[in-house]
Amino acid sequence: MLVDVQTISIVIAATSVVIGVINSILSNRRAEQNRQIELENRQIETFMRITDRFDIMDYAEVTNIQKWTDFDEYIEKYGPGTNPQAYKSLIDLLRHYTNLGILVKRNILDISLVCEQEIRAPHVVWRTIQPLVKVWRERYNPRAQEMFEYLINEMTKYELQQYGTTFS
Repeated sequence: MLVDVQTISIVIAATSVVIGVINSILSNRRAEQNRQIELENRQIETFMRITDRFDIMDYAEVTNIQKWTDFDEYIEKYGPGTNPQAYKSLIDLLRHYTNLGILVKRNILDISLVCEQEIRAPHVVWRTIQPLVKVWRERYNPRAQEMFEYLINEMTKYELQQYGTTFS
């Protein structure tokens, strides 16, 4: 009888330890899931703040209205000294995509979120301004629009991986 009571108390103690370990594991999993949800919510909130500042008229101005053949003509027609509003449209658009590129590179935003929201627009803008960027890099800053280009490259990789094609 003494052995039976002792065995029962050992089994109860061992069961309590096992239950405690299982509870701890489940709590850690829930905490990790909550952290993941919180991270996703912060990403969405950050992304929404940035995209709320996006002005479709800047996009239209740069991709459809402005007509130029080279960097010098662009500056002559749309530069800050001749057409400050048109130039501001370009700068605002570039700032938007640069900011997205920085946030993607720092893993603050997931590239899938950007691709699902932006779809073709960054590709169209990049294709439009690439001749300008080339000259900016040669004349003024070799790293000009580096983060925008990073964004384009990451979007292209994601689109190829997900869809087997790009939306450029």
